[in-house]
Amino acid sequence: MAPRNGLKSSCDFFLIECCAFLRGGLSYPNSMDQLRMGRLDRDSHIVYQTTISQHSNIMAEFWSYERTTRLCELCLQRLLPLTTNDVQSWVDDPEAFFLTQDSLQPSESLRVSGEQVL
Repeated sequence: MAPRNGLKSSCDFFLIECCAFLRGGLSYPNSMDQLRMGRLDRDSHIVYQTTISQHSNIMAEFWSYERTTRLCELCLQRLLPLTTNDVQSWVDDPEAFFLTQDSLQPSESLRVSGEQVL
């Protein structure tokens, strides 16, 4: 698979897709809280407490302490560090560097994807 959006490699693209998946999983508990409170329903049918409990158990198993720790390590060690070129761009023009980074979407940058997950 060829890299898209100016990414350095297809590995970068894969990591960005993984981050998008994880962000979805991280936002899932908020939806479950809303379901528990009766704020969300599908086709006017409220999801029953047993289903909520089952999903909560699955999420708790997936987001174990070990997995969460490894995810944080990955974000901090692989996704967020500045490259030599990033540092040079920042030294040359800190404001332009910030504005460029701030305008990037998660699909365009490993760092932005990592920030969204973290």
